Amino acid sequence: MKKRGKVLVVEDNPKWSNRLKEVLEENGFHVIVTKTEAEALKILETENFHFATVDLQLDESTLDDKNFEGWEVMKKVFDVGADRMMPIMVLTGFPGDEENDNRMKALREYKATYFMEKSKWDKKEFIDTLIKAVEYRDVRFKDDYKS
Repeated sequence: MKKRGKVLVVEDNPKWSNRLKEVLEENGFHVIVTKTEAEALKILETENFHFATVDLQLDESTLDDKNFEGWEVMKKVFDVGADRMMPIMVLTGFPGDEENDNRMKALREYKATYFMEKSKWDKKEFIDTLIKAVEYRDVRFKDDYKS
């Protein structure tokens, strides 16, 4: 199977993290899963990725979407300039509403490349999006997971 790249999955829900890891590995991606904002921020300091999926709410006690932990993860990616190499897909159960549109906030303010609602998750669309994004950027790292 063709090696496609390395993906960071930032997801606290085991059902979702297992689902994403499984489908990504079936399609040739090397996957690292982090469950918290702190884990994601730490690994971003030392590792390079070809793609990242970020859930907005990483702590179920955070009920205000303005304070979701995923925003901080994306801010870190932007601050270190990794957004130029690594497309980000926000994959969340909280798309927001007309007043607080998390889709627009993710795309405009946090430079996410893609946004997908968990309630509308489509396996084929998900994997096709990742494959196209990684192949389009064709980024190579020293210890790459692409062949």
